Amino acid sequence: TEGGGITILNTKTKKYKYLTTKTSNLKGNNVKSLCVTKDNKLWLGIFKFGLQVYDLETKQFSTAQPSKELQDYIKGKNVYSIINGTKNSIWIGVFGKGVIKYNTKTKLFKNYWKSEKDSLSSDLVRTVFKDSDDNIWVGTERGLNKIIKDGTIKKYFYDEKEKYGEKI
Repeated sequence: TEGGGITILNTKTKKYKYLTTKTSNLKGNNVKSLCVTKDNKLWLGIFKFGLQVYDLETKQFSTAQPSKELQDYIKGKNVYSIINGTKNSIWIGVFGKGVIKYNTKTKLFKNYWKSEKDSLSSDLVRTVFKDSDDNIWVGTERGLNKIIKDGTIKKYFYDEKEKYGEKI
């Protein structure tokens, strides 16, 4: 949303519940991404406020997730994309911090960012997608990246000089 918080529909009663900074403990009303995990948690990417987790069963915001270490790492950043991974993991696309693989059980995370030759083409991540082979595709301000299951990264980046991208 662009300032409206989130709206939750109860499919049985057909009633809506609005969660905003005024009606709940939502950190910010500009929600950029949503992801429901297998444990029935709604992960929210919030503009300038990072992540927040809403428990769909208890109807409360979680204080246990995400970990303090992850929250501190992305503090003040914009989370534009959250997707389910494999084996209790989620992938988090953060504008300015790259993409993060976070294990929801162990609370450990690994960051992929632009740091060297075999890294993302940019830390400015807009979108993340998992394909049928469990490869993770990362869309950035400087091109498309593919994180293969073994952790290697293939870049399909935008060529500033030629004004076009590499063929896939």
